[in-house]
Amino acid sequence: MSNSLNRTGRTDNIFIKSHGPKTPLWRYYIRSSLDFLGFHQPIEYCNNQKRLNFEAETLLLWKNFGLSVPDILYQSSSELHLSFIRGRTLLSVLLESFDLKIISMVIKDMNYRHRLAFTHNEPRLCHVDANLRNILYSKGSIIHVDFEMGRNYETVERWATREVSKLMVSLFKDRSSQEIDNIIQIFRQEYMHKRVIKSIVCSKLKNSKKKYEKKRTKSFNLYRLAKILEKDLKPDYRKILVIKFRNIGDVLLTTPLAFNIRHHYPSSDIDFAVNQGCEDMLTHNPNIASIISYSRLRIKKLNWLSQVREELRLVRQIRSNQYDLVINLTEGDRGAQLALFSGAKKKLGFRVRKGILSKLKIFDHLGLDNDQKWQHTIEKDLQFIELLNKKVVDKSVSLYWPKKIDTEIDILLAENKVRHFVHIHPVSRWKFKCWEDDRLAKVIDYLQQEKEIKVVITCAPDNQELESIDKILSHCQTEPINLSGKLNLKQLACLSSKAILFLGPDTAPMHMAAAVNTQVVALFGASYPKLWGPWNNQLDVNLFQDIDGVQTN
Repeated sequence: MSNSLNRTGRTDNIFIKSHGPKTPLWRYYIRSSLDFLGFHQPIEYCNNQKRLNFEAETLLLWKNFGLSVPDILYQSSSELHLSFIRGRTLLSVLLESFDLKIISMVIKDMNYRHRLAFTHNEPRLCHVDANLRNILYSKGSIIHVDFEMGRNYETVERWATREVSKLMVSLFKDRSSQEIDNIIQIFRQEYMHKRVIKSIVCSKLKNSKKKYEKKRTKSFNLYRLAKILEKDLKPDYRKILVIKFRNIGDVLLTTPLAFNIRHHYPSSDIDFAVNQGCEDMLTHNPNIASIISYSRLRIKKLNWLSQVREELRLVRQIRSNQYDLVINLTEGDRGAQLALFSGAKKKLGFRVRKGILSKLKIFDHLGLDNDQKWQHTIEKDLQFIELLNKKVVDKSVSLYWPKKIDTEIDILLAENKVRHFVHIHPVSRWKFKCWEDDRLAKVIDYLQQEKEIKVVITCAPDNQELESIDKILSHCQTEPINLSGKLNLKQLACLSSKAILFLGPDTAPMHMAAAVNTQVVALFGASYPKLWGPWNNQLDVNLFQDIDGVQTN
């Protein structure tokens, strides 16, 4: 936004944005004429009105996805009036201090936006003109400005490749060799889109190193980046399978493992095999390539011959995927059986507790189970990163959903006239985990009467759980908003993310609320908080102990 920034890079009033001819003028007039005649041209060479509309539409699109851009205050046929932003360009910030944390923040932001772009097939979520002059740093966050470049006729992959190239050239400019190496290392750690990485490697390695060295063009350091990325595209493990045949909450708690595997093997395909009904804990996760669903309940109802056929079908499917590494996260025989017949060159897992498979050496390395080491489920799974001779870099639990889920929940809350609320999910299919109905009713009444905070109550669309909700409500003097049986798992997680507090027993929704960084009050009866306590994404340690009473993490 050159007409809004002075030479020091500090912002003046970022209010008025207009578009003039792009230099050199002869090229601009030729290409704008071609655009007028109906030939595809880059947006920056189109007429001023089209460029202005493109920028306004892009700003609104980014706002709809919750991304940081200026607000449009007014739009005329020749000008955009944008909200004031008090900050500095990244160019001036990084010239003053070479801050790797800020560089990491920028690349993480790009990686996140590219995930959205690929998911929604929306190339305009890529900022093609992402040089450091067009990214502001304000109050610890980054804000993108100046969206007058793009090619509407190109794919998301091509847009993303252009943004990566533009940003990396801008970051590399006037940096020492050591600083460039640091930037490349951050990019390798934070940027996950293999298709874009392949595109960069192919485009930059077309020419020889001597050509780049001779000209010493700005592409020389991109060539260095491409050479390093080329090696990353040949990983130790091309395809990795993680097996977790457990319940919904157990599967959610494997997401830190998925993140760490992706971090250390950025170009590997990471698949998960889980029980049917648990898929929503992993879908839309950028670290996971595909999910294999096992229809456990359906198969159990079949006769023994049909069960054998189904098991063999699953084995053939996994074997045909030609996995290089299999990690089995359960002690049962089904996961061990699949690992044994997977054909993977390396297999990690827990010892099988009983049966014929317990006598066989299935795994190359064994993790410590709860009989050997009493530890939180997340840390129990993450020990396999160390068995791969890697370091755990992050223990955060993550859960993703599409933008339309936010819209659906916002509409639902607006219909019920709710803004600030406590989310209570009081029931579990395991009745021994549930608190007494009358006590829950007293908590609901206290929150709504004494604290004047609305309560939203939920449960699964299960008859027994719905009956339990009716019993709790029969004890209530107040009337909470009852969404029981009306939400799917993604909607439930989104609802928790908008709550000021979650209250419930040791269930999957409790772990979901913790994963979206909502404050959680969890009720534990017969289960163990040291193994299953709500995980605090802000900490790297589990503070829960095997004791009675109130504990915090």
